[in-house]
Amino acid sequence: VVMVVSDHGFHPVKHKVHLNAAFQKAGLITLGVGPRPQVASWKAFAWASDGSASVVLQDSEDRAVEEQVARILSDIEKDPANGINRVLRGADAKLHHALPQASFVVDCKAGYSMGAGLTGAVVQDLASTTGSHGYLNTHPELNSAFFAVGPGILHGKNLGVVDIRQIAPTIALELGLTLPTAKMKPLAIRAAQGSDSGTR
Repeated sequence: VVMVVSDHGFHPVKHKVHLNAAFQKAGLITLGVGPRPQVASWKAFAWASDGSASVVLQDSEDRAVEEQVARILSDIEKDPANGINRVLRGADAKLHHALPQASFVVDCKAGYSMGAGLTGAVVQDLASTTGSHGYLNTHPELNSAFFAVGPGILHGKNLGVVDIRQIAPTIALELGLTLPTAKMKPLAIRAAQGSDSGTR
């Protein structure tokens, strides 16, 4: 039996979004003196994760800073040229797997991903197209792939969209192993006795 598995898909990327450049311009990040920009202090900081970023406040109880950040992100989101798909706040951000201490999560559109720039333009064009992942899981292009072929494997079966956590227990079962800590059941990829078998 041969199985082909991927962990995620990719969006093509032609632009980088530097949220921290906007925060620095607004006085939420202070840079030290030196040839290269370095953070001396901060009140809000965006931790980039490729296609999305978690925005963390130095003091999560500082409502004035929280509202300032909300206004900055709203202004950035309103301009289509900035490539922002969604800005989520508070419990909604946590629900979409922002960093535990984050107050916001910002998701990019296809063609854009988060950068680490501290100065300059918020959006910068790339010299060439790259690829990125790390977006919210609402992007179908980010779905991973799973294929199986071999004796006894269902022939031509489309499994549809499955939970990626089902793949490890499926492989383990084929190897005659068990994963006691698995959160999901294996996929039903085997044909019944005497049925046609073959691919996928």
